[in-house]
Amino acid sequence: MEAIALLVIVVFAVWMQEFLFNKFAFYNLHYECRFSTGEAFEGEEISFIEVAHNNKPMPLQWIKAEIRTSRWLSFADTRSFIAQEIRHVTSGYHLRIYQKTTRIWKVKCLKRGVFTIDNVILVSSDFFGLSTRSLPITVNSKLIIYPGLVDLEDVLLSTRNLQGDIIVKRWILDDPFVIAGAKEYTYNEPMNRIHWQATAKQNALMVRKNDFTSNQSIRIILNIQTVEYYHPYTIDRELIEYGIKISATLMDRALKIGIPVGFASNGYISQNQEDYVYTSAASGNLHTMQLLTTLSELEFKINIGFDEFFRDTSPRIDESEIIIITPYLEDSLNEMFNSLKERGVSVKIILLNEVYKESNLNSEIPVYTIRAGGVK
Repeated sequence: MEAIALLVIVVFAVWMQEFLFNKFAFYNLHYECRFSTGEAFEGEEISFIEVAHNNKPMPLQWIKAEIRTSRWLSFADTRSFIAQEIRHVTSGYHLRIYQKTTRIWKVKCLKRGVFTIDNVILVSSDFFGLSTRSLPITVNSKLIIYPGLVDLEDVLLSTRNLQGDIIVKRWILDDPFVIAGAKEYTYNEPMNRIHWQATAKQNALMVRKNDFTSNQSIRIILNIQTVEYYHPYTIDRELIEYGIKISATLMDRALKIGIPVGFASNGYISQNQEDYVYTSAASGNLHTMQLLTTLSELEFKINIGFDEFFRDTSPRIDESEIIIITPYLEDSLNEMFNSLKERGVSVKIILLNEVYKESNLNSEIPVYTIRAGGVK
C-alpha cells in the first residue's frame, strides 16, 4: 500500500507541475531584445541585448528564444544556422523565481542594408519534458547598416592621363576651389599656381585664378545594371556593392566640405518599388544620413534600363557636376553627356571595371577605372 501511495503522490506531483507549467509558464514573464544602436557602418561591431525577467514564484527549468534575423549579422558565441538569407539564432535560459537576467551578444555587421527583428519565439518545457509551450513576442527592432567607405586614391586610376595617380589625388572633392581662369602674375602668388598654357599664349607669366565654389553642387549617379542589355536584376552584385561604397565615400567627402550632393540610380528602394531613385541636392548632417540610408536600402532590382533612365533624368539635372558610377560605357550616352557639358555641367565617370573599353566618349570627360584588385 505504501508503494501505491508513493506512486500516486509522484504521479500527482508530476501532473500538478505540468498543470502549473501549462497555466503559468509565460505568466509575468517579460522578454525584450534590441540592438545597442539603430545605425552602424559596414564592418562595425555592435551589441545585441536580451533581457528576460521571470517575475513570479515559479521557476522555469528551461526556456529558449528563437531569433530570426539577416545572415549578414554575425552573432559571436551563439548557436546559429543560415537558411538562404535568414540567420536562425538560439538563446537558452534557466530562470529561477523572480530572476532577471541580461545577456549581451557581439554582432558583426557584414554588409550594408536595413535589417529588422520583428518577432522572437519563446519556447519552454516543464521539468520532465512532458509539455512544451511557445509564445511569439513582438520585438520590432531595426538596424540600418550604412555602406563602408573606401580610399579613392588607392582604388581609382585615371585612364586619360599618364600621371593618373596625381590626377586622382587632385579630385575635385578634395578642394572646394575651382579654376575660374587666369590672371597676370604679381610676384605674390606661389610658383605652383603658374598657368603654363596661359603663359605661352600671353607671352607673360600667368597664374590660375580661383573662385570659391559657393554655387557648386554634385549629383552622383549609380548604374546598377551590370550588362549592356536590360535585365530586371543586377547580375554582378559584388561589383555594384563596391559602386555603392564609392558613392558613400563621395557623399561623405563632398558633405564634409559643404558641397550640396544629390543621388540618382536606376535601382529602387523598398518604399518606392515602382520608380527609380532621384533625391534633391542638399548639404548637412541630416541630408548625409538620408543619403546613406538610401544607399543602405537600395535593392538589386532594375525597373528601367540605364540608357532610358539617363534620358529621363538628364533634363532634370541642375547641379554643376555629375559623377557617373557605372560598370560599362555606352556610346549611345555620348549625345547626352555632350548636351550636359553644353549646359555647363561637368561630367566625370567612374568605371567599375578593371578593363577600360575605349569608346567614342568625348575626350574632355575624365574617366576613372578601378585598379587591379580594387574590388573586394
